[in-house]
Amino acid sequence: MFGHKKAKDEFEILFKENYNKLYVFAYNYLNNKEISEDVVNDAFEYVWRNYDNLKNNSLVPVLFQQVRYRSFNYLRHNKIVEKYASVFIYTTSELEDTQENDDDERINRIMMIINTLPPKTRKVLEECYFNQKKYSEVAQMLNISTNTVKKHIMKALSSLREELSVSVNGKDS
Repeated sequence: MFGHKKAKDEFEILFKENYNKLYVFAYNYLNNKEISEDVVNDAFEYVWRNYDNLKNNSLVPVLFQQVRYRSFNYLRHNKIVEKYASVFIYTTSELEDTQENDDDERINRIMMIINTLPPKTRKVLEECYFNQKKYSEVAQMLNISTNTVKKHIMKALSSLREELSVSVNGKDS
């Protein structure tokens, strides 16, 4: 028990001395307050979970490495999500070129596709796009990670793109 308290005290000092530096480091990559805070918190969580294995190392470089890795990973993943979103927007804008009285049919088609999504994926999509909640809010609400929210969004947008593409280019047009 004494060792655990000592580790907790050491970790608390590590946190207090380095949080702001790590936050600025992450913010320089991400340019977003909330995401930078999440990345830094995730890095500290990683170090805490692996504290017994890492305690003989210098932990500050490990924290910076984790923040850099997580920042790059977020940026890479965000580009993928943006790509899917732009494909979705492009696909739906192609549909807008059809006759005006096709609007109801198009909306029904999109809702039908959304209704075929797995329940959790559909819930994530609805919360993020229809209720305009942030990924972190949806993650907390559904008790899942932010990365899991992103995966559900990618899955939903991919399904929409695929189904709408078939509808535009194939059998349903």
